[in-house]
Amino acid sequence: MLAMGLTGILNRRLIALPIAFFAVGHFWLVGWLGITSFLVQNIFQLGLFYYAGSAIYLYRDSIPWRGWIAGMLVLALVLTFHRPIGPVVYAVALPYLVIYLAYAPLPWLARFGKYGDFSYGMYIYAFPFQQLTVYLLGHEIGIFWLTLISFVPTLVLAALSWHLIEAPAMKLKRLFARPAPAGTAPEIVK
Repeated sequence: MLAMGLTGILNRRLIALPIAFFAVGHFWLVGWLGITSFLVQNIFQLGLFYYAGSAIYLYRDSIPWRGWIAGMLVLALVLTFHRPIGPVVYAVALPYLVIYLAYAPLPWLARFGKYGDFSYGMYIYAFPFQQLTVYLLGHEIGIFWLTLISFVPTLVLAALSWHLIEAPAMKLKRLFARPAPAGTAPEIVK
């Protein structure tokens, strides 16, 4: 990404190249070559999501952000769950839904952050708690119980991190930051 940005090839015309590369790798090449490495499989899958998100950013002014589109994508995810086409639908739907929910004017979602922005703390502390849970309870625990058991301690640590580290650091950042350019967020329509 850094190299693409520095050389100027990170643009609307060429963003399809890394998306195509990671899509071919994820949906065809890994299976065709018989690659069973979890790391390699995830590099292709996460690379696909990463560059799809990059494409959404580059085309953010041209993409229609509508609730009915998000609803149709959720329905498509449900209908294709555990079907052969499901992973393709997932790769298309997830990037749109993540960005849509991030900017959607949903009152219950808007109130979620009134006590602080715990997202970064949830991101960095979830992995250690999940690993500790698997270590203590075994890998047979399953994703549902893993999430349920590790969620509360992760949230508590994320809240402490926000109030004791991140929020004070953000106040210092404001002393040195320039104002953000206008039009950086997509316009969401219900």
